[in-house]
Amino acid sequence: MTAQELEIHLLSLTPAQKVEAIRILTQGISSNNDGITKTPGVMGADACIAETRIPVWLLVSYRRQAAKDADILDQYPQLK
Repeated sequence: MTAQELEIHLLSLTPAQKVEAIRILTQGISSNNDGITKTPGVMGADACIAETRIPVWLLVSYRRQAAKDADILDQYPQLK
């Protein structure tokens, strides 16, 4: 399946199916990447950079706002 076919298929899902797809995908990412963790009781159990309380969604938001790596590292020097 091409990326375009996948996108068409994903966009045709119901909202509930999209939530389930996201859950499955994030579970796969979390279990394969020790750099991202989800801990109950920490940051609302949002995915965070391991050993920090920096939520992944925050870094994604900065990037979408065109923040450069250097800008993000200035704000969060504990990131490598």
